[in-house]
Amino acid sequence: MSKKLAKTRSRQLSPQVRRALLGAGACVLAVAGGWWAYFTFTTIAPPPVEQATAPEVVAFLGNPRGFSRMSYDQREQFLTQVFSGKFASGPPRAELNEALRQMPSSEREVLMDATVEVAKVRFMEHARKYKSLPRTQQAAYVDNAVRHFSQMQMQLAGTGGADNFGESFKDLAPSTSDEITKAIVSRTSARERAEAQQFVDALAARYKELSAKH
Repeated sequence: MSKKLAKTRSRQLSPQVRRALLGAGACVLAVAGGWWAYFTFTTIAPPPVEQATAPEVVAFLGNPRGFSRMSYDQREQFLTQVFSGKFASGPPRAELNEALRQMPSSEREVLMDATVEVAKVRFMEHARKYKSLPRTQQAAYVDNAVRHFSQMQMQLAGTGGADNFGESFKDLAPSTSDEITKAIVSRTSARERAEAQQFVDALAARYKELSAKH
């Protein structure tokens, strides 16, 4: 249809029809805008861990409107419920890790990013607390942090092998020292790295001491 013909037909439309068409267009835009707002700003509720199946838990973990929309405290609590409760070991843990392995890569990236964000925030909290303490209290604080990190690692690793949470994310997680360094740099600012350096050095020294004893 030519532009001239379209203009002619437009002029032939009655004011009532034009208003109706404009109203319909506004309704379509309103509906589309509502859906966009819904998917952008709403958060789905977490499943009750003790009653949920492994696929239901994993679906929530990888949903962009699920686990990643929680606050840092809520994310930490939810992961603790998952890995210390029903899915701590045995067949439920195997089912959970099998569901994790079957996650689409996009969902695994959502989960990985959301989990790393929590780890970064908590680590920076530890680093700031360590710097604020008197020297006489810093060694004890580092020992407590080492125990805390070890407990978290044991929860995620389970009994090892197929139970290991990290096995499902080997292709996303850094493995070499260069990859780990790049991952840290990409997720932190120069100011944050400088702020955490003392705590990092203290942890590294303590881990080295503990390794030498075993």
